Amino acid sequence: MNIKRFFAADMRQAIRKVRDELGPDAVILSNRKAGGGIEIVAAVDYDEAEVRRALAEREAAQAGGLEAGSPRGRAESPAGQQEPRQEAGAPASAEAAGRPAFRPEELWVEDPALAQVRREIHELRGLLEHQLAHLAWGEMSRSHPAQVELLRRLSALGLAPDVSRQLATAAAGEQDRERAWRRALAL
Repeated sequence: MNIKRFFAADMRQAIRKVRDELGPDAVILSNRKAGGGIEIVAAVDYDEAEVRRALAEREAAQAGGLEAGSPRGRAESPAGQQEPRQEAGAPASAEAAGRPAFRPEELWVEDPALAQVRREIHELRGLLEHQLAHLAWGEMSRSHPAQVELLRRLSALGLAPDVSRQLATAAAGEQDRERAWRRALAL
């Protein structure tokens, strides 16, 4: 698997670089804003099982109390697990290149304030939908009182809302409530 990191001013240029260097079969593994531009990590001959296995090994090492950056952690790691090599021509560190270091271990965690805002928006949406449904029901009660009464009676029987609506629509021609009820029962 050939993994490369690309930096560009915007997403279009970054994707163009990926396509030019790795070809149309490249898989974008990650992207993020970095140092006034975009950073894309892409791979060719991508093997998802291999990536998952490496991630599981890293998590197991961290769970075992080994830190990947500590000298003790490197000394105790198996010989087959080497630190990733740096690309040829790449600067010694990302900071030296004027870009922030890429840390794949960083996970984005939702800010509690954003979660609260999301909940409030969800509640407001529910309230608005309820109010609009109430207004629509009130308008229908004024314009088609027989049909509304029929819907209430059919719902009281325990019929599904869709079935009640179909029966009430079929009997909508009747203005008298009792005739509409009999017609709906006849259907």
